[in-house]
Amino acid sequence: MGGFLENIGHLVARLWQGGKAFLWGCAAACTLVFVLLYVGSHFGLANVAADFSQYGLLVLVGAVVFTTLAIARTWEARPKKTLFFVSNEEQTVWGHARQKLEKY
Repeated sequence: MGGFLENIGHLVARLWQGGKAFLWGCAAACTLVFVLLYVGSHFGLANVAADFSQYGLLVLVGAVVFTTLAIARTWEARPKKTLFFVSNEEQTVWGHARQKLEKY
């Protein structure tokens, strides 16, 4: 069982590195297959109702999982905002006043 979970972990890591386009493609394909199975079973096409009852839940779970991973990958790949707490002396509007040394 440990080897199976390790293989699943490696698969997810490779999919994550593969990019968001692959994950969005898998999510779209699963969603399309689910919609086609649902519409086919609704209209009573040949053996589609049996296929929908057999594979419908699996394809729906795949669509949800791939969509969730694609959203997370897209969110992770967005550019991060940078915040500087120390100002750059050339870009700042603040001027440091020089202190006069008074001699008594």
